[in-house]
Amino acid sequence: RPGQKNKKFEDRSVGVCCLYFTNYSSFLEIACKGFTVRISFRQLWSINTCWEKTKMEWTKLRGGFSLAIATSEISNSYAIRSFCKEIQERVFPENSELEWDYLRIEVWPDSGRMIAFPAKDFLNQRIERAGCQIQIENMLKQYDSVSSKNLTDKKFEQAVCELEREWSNLFIEISKECNFCDVRIRIVSAEGDCIVETTFN
Repeated sequence: RPGQKNKKFEDRSVGVCCLYFTNYSSFLEIACKGFTVRISFRQLWSINTCWEKTKMEWTKLRGGFSLAIATSEISNSYAIRSFCKEIQERVFPENSELEWDYLRIEVWPDSGRMIAFPAKDFLNQRIERAGCQIQIENMLKQYDSVSSKNLTDKKFEQAVCELEREWSNLFIEISKECNFCDVRIRIVSAEGDCIVETTFN
């Protein structure tokens, strides 16, 4: 009914929650430890819509790999953090019985992808039992923007190298936040050139 508290319930972890209906709007009121927060259903709908847009799902592929697609609405840091989480929670455990030397991260700007799998030094043969790759629309957009410019071959290569380094630095930053301790990370370009290599102690 308009202006009437329609429903009320208590939760020790939250406090007192009241659901209100008025002539103009409906809203949820949460009272906890002396503070009151009022959220309209329009806001709740917006929050839910935003969550759906940023939701990322990992799909299992053949050969022990998994794939996720980060659409342009998803922030770059969120995408890389999800990438790191997949490495930690699935790639590392599924390769625990293997002897490997470093985590190889390949950056492919022309397809907007980053690929992760464990590898051994001085061995060209692939050894991983599991890996993952993420396709990032924002990376591909950056590459397309560079490609659309009338650049000389040298300047184009420089621009692509800057793009590779930008995403490599972001991965290093977030993997450090995710505590990739005692893991040697080698990030390489699509041509196999080392962009950066580091180990967090």
